[in-house]
Amino acid sequence: MLVGVDDGWSRNSADRIEQAGRRVVRISVKNPLADGVLMAYRAGKTLKNETVAWIDGEDVDWRQVFSSILRGVGPATGLPTGQLETSGKFVYDVASGEFEPEDATDLKYLFKRRPEE
Repeated sequence: MLVGVDDGWSRNSADRIEQAGRRVVRISVKNPLADGVLMAYRAGKTLKNETVAWIDGEDVDWRQVFSSILRGVGPATGLPTGQLETSGKFVYDVASGEFEPEDATDLKYLFKRRPEE
């Protein structure tokens, strides 16, 4: 179980969970390594869920898989993956037909997030 321990209540909760015999991974937003562990955990969970869905013949949200992996790799490696994620989402949306640029000014969304429609 992942537990954030940046405040007293959370630290006490983590102690009680450990005393009950459960394994606790303590994370802190003040520690970039903990962010990396949390993001890697979430990326792995998403990848597992989407793989199971793919095996079961269900539709897979590849955009979500891509984003999750990038979010996991960034903090874990120290690489700035936020811009890569933004640009990748734009390219994916254009390639999949989800978004059709009206003119060249829409290329700005390679560098900044596109407003939700």
